[in-house]
Amino acid sequence: MNLAKTWNSVLGSLELTLPRIEYNTWLRRSELVHLDTQTAVVSVATHMLREAVETRYAAMIADQLKDILGHSLRVQIVVGSYTPPAPPTPPVVEPVVAPPPAQSSAATSVLPVITDEMVEAMHAELARQAADADDDGGGTASDATNMTDDITSADEVSTPAPSA
Repeated sequence: MNLAKTWNSVLGSLELTLPRIEYNTWLRRSELVHLDTQTAVVSVATHMLREAVETRYAAMIADQLKDILGHSLRVQIVVGSYTPPAPPTPPVVEPVVAPPPAQSSAATSVLPVITDEMVEAMHAELARQAADADDDGGGTASDATNMTDDITSADEVSTPAPSA
């Protein structure tokens, strides 16, 4: 229900209840300017009207609004225009960033580990490549043996023997 229809219903009921001169003097030019679940704000033209409506008619207005809306409200009378309060701004929630996991200095400088199986697999691959090259006429079996000997020597941290 909009403000104008709600207020016209309230005024219609009060007009039937109050003497005409009283209704015309104090309430006819009033206006419902704000309505929420807790408060109804009624605007009047002067401070004298505000004082009279607050003391004489606020309870009657609250009763009429309760009958129309189905729940009780607080009635506030204001002079002139009314600016409803701004809704509260939600708090700013800063994202929580987890710190990176702690790493030991050993973990940051880990070198790849070469196992004996890896060395043997490299030897076998080189021997296969040498045999393939030998089949194509690109080398001899002794070249392949020299290549694997070179890897073994490097693995043992020694200088490879020069090939003849």
